[in-house]
Amino acid sequence: GDRFVEKFDTRVRVEVQKHASGDVLTLVNELHAPVEIELLIKDARNVAPLSASKIHRVLPERSKTPILQLKPHHAGKMTYRHSLRFALSDPKMEPLNFAYPVPWASGQYKVSQGPGGKHSHRDEKGRHAVDIAMPVGTRIAAARGGKVVSTDQNQREGNGSRAGNYVRILHDDGTMSVYLHLKQNGVVVKEGQRVKAGELIAYSGNTGTSTGAHLHFVVQNKVGMKEI
Repeated sequence: GDRFVEKFDTRVRVEVQKHASGDVLTLVNELHAPVEIELLIKDARNVAPLSASKIHRVLPERSKTPILQLKPHHAGKMTYRHSLRFALSDPKMEPLNFAYPVPWASGQYKVSQGPGGKHSHRDEKGRHAVDIAMPVGTRIAAARGGKVVSTDQNQREGNGSRAGNYVRILHDDGTMSVYLHLKQNGVVVKEGQRVKAGELIAYSGNTGTSTGAHLHFVVQNKVGMKEI
């Protein structure tokens, strides 16, 4: 029950500026991470011939990039649709071997569920995750340094997404670590902040769909538009 949806759809988007000569499509990436995008132009009518109806590239973090200008082919109304798909991180980056320390400050805790567990950890985003049973309020530390991409700490126990509050950190090799089920108002880092391994990032909790207080920890690699 650890699947969750990060609300990125409004933060990676296409903006259309209309001019007398036509439309300019601009790609906006508000995230503190690069994103791979695929932009499709569909059902184009009275649109000047396009060099390509599919655009594929990587957008830098916090960027705004004019990507395409569409003009009428002849007098009359120009119509088209566009669709955008994207995945976090740059697929050209190569993951490095890294020995991850435990993602908490101190103490010994029991692993309550491993990869491909009985209750969850079977989808692509979580199949290699580990659940560690621990009391609410345990100090959670970054297992690896990087930049905080997204967080949520506003959910209360028993009310919110299935994974509850979380922190996502992008590492310098393009991999990401995610820490789930955190305490309400228990995240102490901000999006865009760089953190070091061992630095306090949050306090554990019991938010989301959970049978008991625990930390769900997973390291994800990027695989292009498949996005795990």
